[in-house]
Amino acid sequence: MKIFALAAATVAVLASTAAVAKSEQLRFQKDGYTYVYTVSEKDGAKHIRGQYYPGGRSFALDVRNSRVAGTVDRSRVAFPLASVTSGTGGELASAR
Repeated sequence: MKIFALAAATVAVLASTAAVAKSEQLRFQKDGYTYVYTVSEKDGAKHIRGQYYPGGRSFALDVRNSRVAGTVDRSRVAFPLASVTSGTGGELASAR
């Protein structure tokens, strides 16, 4: 469940990345973690790559066709984008 929460928190910020240059690093804080990541787009998918602290663990998530899949701290995750609802409501609509 903790891994899903970390992945969901990362996906929840996609709306704020729409106009960001591909090479720019982004960051946000949630539930005591700081996420540092980049977002790129290729072949109709958004690719989110980064690390979260404390611990410096990495994550790599791909958002395509309203689905999220990837790894968080070497654990595989996959879930529908619609399942990320806690406090993100309208923010996720632009990621679909």
